Amino acid sequence: MRPFAAYAAAVATGLGVAVFVLWIARSTAVGADPVIVSIAVVAVVGILAAVLTRLAPAHWIALALVISAPLALLGILMFAALANIGEFFWIWLGVGLGGAGAALLGGYLAARAR
Repeated sequence: MRPFAAYAAAVATGLGVAVFVLWIARSTAVGADPVIVSIAVVAVVGILAAVLTRLAPAHWIALALVISAPLALLGILMFAALANIGEFFWIWLGVGLGGAGAALLGGYLAARAR
């Protein structure tokens, strides 16, 4: 039952983080520096992956990927969409792939600490 609860929470968390990042991007003023917020989002994804890994340490890789997949896909798609219009917003790749890396690192450290 604990792995099921961990996966359900991971799916909800992953989708929630992706929607939250879209909301932040939409409500941020033009010209604002997104680096601080993106670092915070990446750190939160890593922390959430570590917390959920404590529920099912044997599933740390899958949990980290489930948490970070929506954000990584969103980052890649937004970068590609904006690159088609001639703008290269590298922050989208940084948030997407950084979130995946942070989730894997947080999950690994939480599983190893057990």
